[in-house]
Amino acid sequence: MSCTYLVIKSPCLHWYLTDENIYYYLSRDLTFGNLPYRDFFYANPPLLLVLFKATGSIFGWGVLGLRAVPVGATLLGGWVIYRTLKPQIGGTAVIPLCVFWLTYDALRASTHATGINVTLLFLVTAYLFAFRGRGAASGVILGLGLWTKAYAIVAFPGIVFALFFAVGKDRWREIVRFLAVVLISVFLLALLGTLAGGKAFWDMTLWYHLGKTVGSSGLEDTAERVLGKNRGTLWVVALVGLFALAVALRRPSAALRAVRETTWVQVRRLTASPPGVLFLVGTIHLMVVFLFLFLQRRVFDFYFLLYLPGAVFVLGGLLAWVQPKPDPTENRTGWRVAISALATATLFVLAQPLLPQEERIFLKESVSYWSHEGRTIDRLQGLSEAVKQPQGATLCGDSTSASLLALLSGATLALGEADTNAMRFRAGYPPPDEFIRRLEVSRVERLLVRTERRGKSPPRPVGMFGIVEFLRYADENFALEGVLQLNSKDEVRLLRRR
Repeated sequence: MSCTYLVIKSPCLHWYLTDENIYYYLSRDLTFGNLPYRDFFYANPPLLLVLFKATGSIFGWGVLGLRAVPVGATLLGGWVIYRTLKPQIGGTAVIPLCVFWLTYDALRASTHATGINVTLLFLVTAYLFAFRGRGAASGVILGLGLWTKAYAIVAFPGIVFALFFAVGKDRWREIVRFLAVVLISVFLLALLGTLAGGKAFWDMTLWYHLGKTVGSSGLEDTAERVLGKNRGTLWVVALVGLFALAVALRRPSAALRAVRETTWVQVRRLTASPPGVLFLVGTIHLMVVFLFLFLQRRVFDFYFLLYLPGAVFVLGGLLAWVQPKPDPTENRTGWRVAISALATATLFVLAQPLLPQEERIFLKESVSYWSHEGRTIDRLQGLSEAVKQPQGATLCGDSTSASLLALLSGATLALGEADTNAMRFRAGYPPPDEFIRRLEVSRVERLLVRTERRGKSPPRPVGMFGIVEFLRYADENFALEGVLQLNSKDEVRLLRRR
């Protein structure tokens, strides 16, 4: 399975138009003399930059150092899930593992180093220790997740429930240990962040996010997007649920007896059993993620990957309920055939986006995975020579492309600012006029404007140049030096100071 996953990911050693370029540039320049919050805008906890600093330094700041983080984290996360579920369901754990590795959105997102994959690795590892009754270790790992991305907090309730149901008589001691370690981790993050950036740390990691432009986040819209973004996973959950029901009806189990008798004692025994704990914790995780998405002012596609730990635990619980007890005298050929058929059906569902759209049975509206991986912007290298002259000239522009051009060319970004996303300026961190004043003081030499074409409409500036003040500043002070078509819809325009 690991080899299959790596083969599928082999086309990803390219540059893409995502926020990962921001993080990679910032990590390259990260030193004790150039810290986030104090010296440049960074709206997340700092651990992801440290990881990029390590892999980038090892691989010479090439694309391999960038891809090693999301692909490696996803690969390790799958192994953690397998180790978590194998004691309960044996080799059948390959089915939830397939969901974690091969679900369409998970497969796409494991190309981009936006931090979600590292966060998921920490979350599933924290759950592993929780299921094993090790509260302090679980707290340390969740703390690392919170040091990577704040949305790691969605696993907090599920881990507490996992400790409560999995530990036994020492459950409260382990829960207290878990809570104490997490609180210490958060305190240290706040302390070091405040020492590094003072008020700016809180502005960037808290108030900026609360001040983002409100997106559509109504209950109905959230539910619709959850269902739309998790179709492959939901198909697999439905298949496994029907399979578990069919096996339970054929071979009455504790689960079926509890449902039939509906007594509190039976239900309590069920939830205290390993299958019940897996299913319950998975369900709690899914509910918390839904609440998290509903409360967000703006929901990004990769947020939906936070569902994966809950989905794999629900699948693990369903399979554990109907797992036959070890019996050397029993002929298990029928079980092996049934599980093989279920695994085949799972792979059939998950493989649909890997096929051309016209050859699929369903999920036809999703862009082919291979087409997604082909949306590279390697040709941005063509502007490298232009931005190197004159020596010491600085560059500013669209955050995803300007930061990559600076990486490829060795150019310096004006003010050290790589994250120039429009939401930041609309939220007032800082206001556009103030940022323009700083750019003028620094005498930025070049701007990189990205335009996007949608349908038959003319290209329009996006990112920071979608804000009228920045577009006016570019028009009044800079002249066109070159144009480069990145792909069928994205184009960049290099401007030089008049």
